[in-house]
Amino acid sequence: MPKTKTYKPVHYDELAKDMVVYIKRKNGTIDYVDYDLNFHTSQNKLPEKIKRRFQLEKGYADDEDGMTDYMSTLKRHIKELFCQSKLKYGTGLLYTNGFSHNSSVMSIFKQLTPSKLYDWIEQVDLTESEYIEANYNGGLQFCLPQTCITYSYDFSSMYPNCLIDKAFYISSKCGKEITLDKMPTYDELYMGFGYIRCRIICSDPDIKKLIAFSPSHTYTDIVIMFAYELQKQYKIQIELILDDKPNCYKYDQEDLTQTRDIFMVWYAKLIQLKDKHPSNKLLKRCLSSLWGCLVQANKITRTEEQCIDEDLDYDYIGEVDWIVKDVCYNADGSEYYELTNRQKPYLHNLARIKAYLTAFARVKIAKVALKKLDKVLRIHTDSVSFAEPFKNANITGLLFENKTSGLIKWTNANVYEKLIE
Repeated sequence: MPKTKTYKPVHYDELAKDMVVYIKRKNGTIDYVDYDLNFHTSQNKLPEKIKRRFQLEKGYADDEDGMTDYMSTLKRHIKELFCQSKLKYGTGLLYTNGFSHNSSVMSIFKQLTPSKLYDWIEQVDLTESEYIEANYNGGLQFCLPQTCITYSYDFSSMYPNCLIDKAFYISSKCGKEITLDKMPTYDELYMGFGYIRCRIICSDPDIKKLIAFSPSHTYTDIVIMFAYELQKQYKIQIELILDDKPNCYKYDQEDLTQTRDIFMVWYAKLIQLKDKHPSNKLLKRCLSSLWGCLVQANKITRTEEQCIDEDLDYDYIGEVDWIVKDVCYNADGSEYYELTNRQKPYLHNLARIKAYLTAFARVKIAKVALKKLDKVLRIHTDSVSFAEPFKNANITGLLFENKTSGLIKWTNANVYEKLIE
């Protein structure tokens, strides 16, 4: 019988005593609780000596008691994460290697994932980023306002599970803009394509339960393939946009790679830890928030005066360091610019998942809705609610969801009231 590998008892050596939990008030002041649970108020910004700054989580009162309670819980969860991972894998995961929640989520990913698995992937360039942002990059949303008995189901850890799905691919390199003279066939799209500027037209009201339309008429091949699958039943028209501009951003099929190869170890280890400590919200955050951290834009906001003072190389177009993407205004009417880095529009090279991951997830939930489309009451990203029970035994990861089941008063996809269990 093989020997079981064991580790000596571990103790978390509390390295992050400079950590605080904070909330910024509308009047500009910042309230925060330090490691020793002392409450403070500062003007405009936190003291420079404080390096690790964790924003107060939703669900906690935004007063001294709520912030103190959250700091106590956060410290316990950090220790729990470290000790359990140390016992199980021999190396403790340090959440406080990061300096904020987002930074910590990225740090945990990097602690679990050898850089050689992803550092070879090419950074997104500015042209590609414009196609990514032209997509609708959110979850599928639908709601039929009414009050009725509801049966809801959702996918557990939907985005993380999509990242390790064998069918999910992204390109490892940038593509190129081209101009098509006709829509590609379903089979051509199936081989991996890219983004296409086209109009998806359908008058059937049920289409809103299945497709989220892009205001810019830009879609991934995943969405267009799904539209092809629905085309006959819902009388969908797909029209390529021909306006003397490039209408496609195409990837080379040889550059496609399964994200499963990158994320599997990260996912498997965090799921094992989460199963051991289901109430530890840091584990849930590390799983559910990673994709959002990976697709963060590399942008800054500056007034014109600040741009001049910092000697920033910026303009609306051209070979400059910073591209002006938007002109914004404060409540007092003062103007500032939103600037995107031209050479590196996203902070991380894995940002290419942005449009593809959300598209993949929307199609995944839409295919569940299709099973009983006339009974769909509400769809919200990873959750679908029906007016009658739904047999979901053959759909991996789809679970009954109690929070939105029972007698529910639906106002919209985000606003509802549970009246009876």
